[in-house]
Amino acid sequence: MTLDGGTTVRSRVEALLVAAPEARDGVTHDGLIALYRKYALRLGWPPASESSIRTRCNELVRDGKAHQVRDILGKSRGGRKARVWRASIVHFPETAILDGGE
Repeated sequence: MTLDGGTTVRSRVEALLVAAPEARDGVTHDGLIALYRKYALRLGWPPASESSIRTRCNELVRDGKAHQVRDILGKSRGGRKARVWRASIVHFPETAILDGGE
């Protein structure tokens, strides 16, 4: 998946979780909102509300495409503890098995 983001807020949120370097180790809802805004400016995506971005993340969790990182807590904009989210399938090049699995 690439950061071109598709045509829906949900597909763009999924693209951020999967492909954005900043989301590699997980990202809070506030971090995801900031990433969406950053890439929206760069790539010309239409704006999305904070509530919409959070809802799309929760839909991805419900559908098994994202999950909460259980052993890591982030911080919200207000400095409180916040859950961290990550794509369920994250490809780390340094741990990939090359040459057909050998």
